[in-house]
Amino acid sequence: MRFFFGLLALFRNAVHLGFLDRPIVMGILFALLLEPNFPFLAIGIFFELLWLDIIPAGTHIPPQSQLAAFVCAETAALLPVTQPGQVLPLLLLAIPLAWLGSRVESGFRNRLNSVHDALLRRTASPVPDGGGDPQAFLLRSLALYVGIQACVCLVASMYLYSLGSVALDYLPARSGTDWSEILGGVLLGAFLALRLRRSYWLLAAGIVFIFMTLWL
Repeated sequence: MRFFFGLLALFRNAVHLGFLDRPIVMGILFALLLEPNFPFLAIGIFFELLWLDIIPAGTHIPPQSQLAAFVCAETAALLPVTQPGQVLPLLLLAIPLAWLGSRVESGFRNRLNSVHDALLRRTASPVPDGGGDPQAFLLRSLALYVGIQACVCLVASMYLYSLGSVALDYLPARSGTDWSEILGGVLLGAFLALRLRRSYWLLAAGIVFIFMTLWL
């Protein structure tokens, strides 16, 4: 499973085929390949909406939300959990994994920059030493990227499975929690993605209104 995630991670920056690097695709793949009764699609939608306002502009690396979605769906299938109140702790514990994935990817890109500079120096050298083959450099980089992503996915899976098991044993699941509440809360990312001050005021007013209605 981790090896296949490494291959799927290539769609993030090496092979661009539409929106195959999105967490919603992870949810669809899990639902098609495994038990469709599990909330895989809802997990993908959750992480799709969570960072909707963060886009890969320029050199900015957004959170690797597909890693969080993949590991969360895998852990939900292994434990197994199906109720929204049981999946909610897994969703919250999986959020830091997206930032971990982006930090690892940033370090890998910095390493590629230094290797690329060395490749250019070798290519421009009047005395070639046989180490400046761009094709070999590209293939090694892709193979290394797949291996790194597979290892990160393995570590993330161990982390989430261990903490998720403890959380489900000691934290009682809220039986009244529904996917409409969870996905409705994560829709905050969609409001933030509008980049309009009026939408922020509308969002704040809505939160205050809901709070007053429920608690006052």
